Parts: sequence; C-alpha cells; structure tokens
Amino acid sequence: MKKIFALCGVLAVCGCVRAGSYDVLSIRNLPFEVWSSETISFYDDEPVLVKSEYINEKTFKKGEVLSVYTGYSMLSDKTFRRDIYQQNYVKADKDGVLNSASVPHIIKAGKLQKVIGSVSIDGEEYRLLPAGLGDFMMMIDEEGNLYNRMGQIKGSRLVLLDTIYVPTPEDIRFLPVTKTKVEQTKPVKGFDIKYDGVRMGRVWFTYLDYSKSSGDSGYFENISFPNKPGVVEIKGFGFKILSADNQKLDYIIVKD
Repeated sequence: MKKIFALCGVLAVCGCVRAGSYDVLSIRNLPFEVWSSETISFYDDEPVLVKSEYINEKTFKKGEVLSVYTGYSMLSDKTFRRDIYQQNYVKADKDGVLNSASVPHIIKAGKLQKVIGSVSIDGEEYRLLPAGLGDFMMMIDEEGNLYNRMGQIKGSRLVLLDTIYVPTPEDIRFLPVTKTKVEQTKPVKGFDIKYDGVRMGRVWFTYLDYSKSSGDSGYFENISFPNKPGVVEIKGFGFKILSADNQKLDYIIVKD
C-alpha cells in the first residue's frame, strides 16, 4: 500500500512539472483575453494603382533642317505608360492629448498616420492608428473622432485596455489624406532612330523597335547607306542627308 501512495505522489509531482512547462495559467487566461478582444481586419499597406494612362512623344519636324550628334536620337515616336498610385493616411487637425489616470498620450497636428486596419465594437467600426508605443493602437470612428480606449495587437486580434482615455480638446479629429505617386515606364510602343556616325564610307543608323520588347532592351537593327547627299528611307520614314561625318549629321525629314 505504501508503494502505491509513493507512486501516486511521484505522478502528481510530474504532473506539476509538465503543467509548469506548458504555462497552464496562460491557457486558462486565454478565453478571458479573447472575450475582451476584437478580430482585426488588416488593411493592405501597399499603394493602390488607381489609373494608367498612355503618353505619346514625337521628336521630329518635317521640312526643317535638323542636326544630330553621333549616338543621339534623330527621329522617334514613342508611347509611355504612366501609372498613378494612391495611398491613404489620416492626420490630426490640431495638437491634442489623450489623457488618462496614467501617462498622457501626445498627438501632433498634421503628422501623417497609416491606418493599420479596423475592428467592430458594439456594431460600430473603428480604424486603428499606431500610438507610437510598439503594438498599441489608438482608435477612431468613421468621422475621425477618437475612441475612449486603446488596444494592443496580439496576433489577429485587438485586446482592449481597461484604461479610459479623454481626448483634449474634445473636438480633435483625424482627417483623411491621400498621397499620389506617379511612375512612368520605359517605352511600350513605337520606335527610335539613332545616328551612329560614318564607317567604311557608309552612314550608319540604329533602329530601335519598342513594340517587340520593353524599354531600351527592345529589338534593334543596324542600317547603313552610302555616305553621299540624297534621300534615304528607314521603316517608312524618309529623310534627305545633307552632310554626315563621325561627329554630326545634317538632314531634313521629307516623309513620315
């Protein structure tokens, strides 16, 4: 009988040791933590593409005497794509303070704040703003008014703090701000003809076709003509060579 009691004692001690390693108290607290927290709908932090537009750029004039130096474009008709992105922020309309029984939280007017996500509390949606203290969040309603509590992000949930905060002044609000960024691509369509100088008694040109690839890595072709005055044609564009050497070409566009 004594051996049985001894064995039971050992098992009880082992159970305590394993319970300690698995932090039983935290597991017991979890349901209470979830009960006092809200699910977060996180927002995408990347700028959003709102519009793309195409811009055409031509660099030639028909019927005029023109000059171009070796290595530069003498004739081009290129189309670029311009992408317009937007990213949304909010900012306080005035300096203020979130007062509480503990340390007050200072709010600076005009400081841009990213909206991390939103939660629903008692049927009303509140947006989350970083409070500048790790993963602690301020909350604002749809009108930009401050909620009287803060929260802490834990995984996919926002744990509400018990502390009550009072905004000062009372009418401080966070206003929406939209920032726009424009990115222009390399040419996506068109062509470029560059003057490549004189070699072996011939006038050389490089024809770049952007519609067959992308940007400066597009399809290109080297084209040459005898070095003498006269009219030549490249891909349907005609021009009259007036004079050409290794430094410069003088010409007139006669057909486009």
